[in-house]
Amino acid sequence: MTMKAGFIGLGHMGSRMSKNVLRTAGSLLVSDISEAAKNELKEAGADIAEDNAQVARECDVIFLSLPAPKHVRAVVAGPDGLIENGKAGSYIIDLSTIDAGTSVEMSKIAAEKGIIYIDLPVSGGVAGAEKGTLSLMAGAKEEEMTKIMPLVNAIGKATFIGKRGGGSSMKLINNYMAFTHLVADSEAVIMSEKLGIDLDTFFTVVSASSGGDTALHHKRAKIESGDFSANFAVDLVVKDLDLAAQTCKDYKIPNYSLNQAIQFYRMAQSRGMGQMDTISILGMLRDIESADGQA
Repeated sequence: MTMKAGFIGLGHMGSRMSKNVLRTAGSLLVSDISEAAKNELKEAGADIAEDNAQVARECDVIFLSLPAPKHVRAVVAGPDGLIENGKAGSYIIDLSTIDAGTSVEMSKIAAEKGIIYIDLPVSGGVAGAEKGTLSLMAGAKEEEMTKIMPLVNAIGKATFIGKRGGGSSMKLINNYMAFTHLVADSEAVIMSEKLGIDLDTFFTVVSASSGGDTALHHKRAKIESGDFSANFAVDLVVKDLDLAAQTCKDYKIPNYSLNQAIQFYRMAQSRGMGQMDTISILGMLRDIESADGQA
């Protein structure tokens, strides 16, 4: 049976993931608040929905790529949302980065109408979204997703956590690690600069040594060019780290480095850098170091 696919949320990641789903599915019904984003997908061959309710009524599999828990709640469980207008046996596959509590809640509400909601957050950035090589963290067992795996595989490779909310939890853990690494990475770059080690030598050594990490590798081009335009904005970092911190609070998990990392990114926000890239904290720390040196 051919399953009709829909996609809601056509931002930096969603626009790219949806094109890969479109290529695999052959057709795609999309929805977004941005006319420009919808026009881009229309040019790629997608159909444009009048609203989210139309996507719910017509599609068997609906992918979501939304900014935060409040947006997921509104789209999934709102008065004109997917559950209100959806049909039994359909799937809501949530690619958003949200908290496990919201994922579990949405799953329970959806199940009351026979709709299958699965948290499937992604990692790998814009480049991975473009290539269809993202790491996917599934809050489900593999057998629950058998019918839709051709579409899922168009986005990336899934690891099955086994329970609702498990994917969302794993994504927050992953992002906490990545963003915390970037704080140390930025300080390490400044150390190398002050000690007269050029960037090429720095990257050559750490890439082959225990100090290297994936986050640093992905940011190399931006560090070398000084281009801090956003692939992933500081505002979204703070959102994700706040969700991770709240999770730790809810489960009484101590986490000192997470709380310290949040302060670096909040400092960047306070300096008007919220829409700049995660690695823009390097520029901020350079400015602070330079100012201290002149004091």
